[in-house]
Amino acid sequence: MNPEAEWIEVDEDRYDKDYEERRDVRSVVIHVSASPYDIPHQVKGEFAPDSHRLVITFRYLADEPTHQVHLAKHAIAAVGKKSGRVYSIEIDVDSLNVEEVKLKLQIDDAISNLAEIKHKRERNYDLARKVVGDYWSSISQMLAKDQPKLHAAI
Repeated sequence: MNPEAEWIEVDEDRYDKDYEERRDVRSVVIHVSASPYDIPHQVKGEFAPDSHRLVITFRYLADEPTHQVHLAKHAIAAVGKKSGRVYSIEIDVDSLNVEEVKLKLQIDDAISNLAEIKHKRERNYDLARKVVGDYWSSISQMLAKDQPKLHAAI
């Protein structure tokens, strides 16, 4: 992977929307918005030639220690130990026969698996999924530069 690779700036205001959450206790309605610390401010996609993995990496206002979560046979996420933020998602493209697989769907599935495994921060996983979806065109262009063979699956 190239540490100098170009980052895509995320329009954080796009994700700072209030959403309504109902509580069972006295039917109180609480409006909650995402913390600016939980919204990725940058994203990039790369192909790691040494491991043959597609890597989507997110940057936030603050870093923290992460741990790896195995999402499926061919997918791993680096998740913040305290916040539950998704710092990266790695997909083993060789094992999945990349010519036949739509990578965007694999990333969505990986994030969905993360929500099933780690229930306490589903909002953070949803933010990561939305950022990937909204910036997929730019991410896929980055991936195509790194690995032209991936272009067929994007």
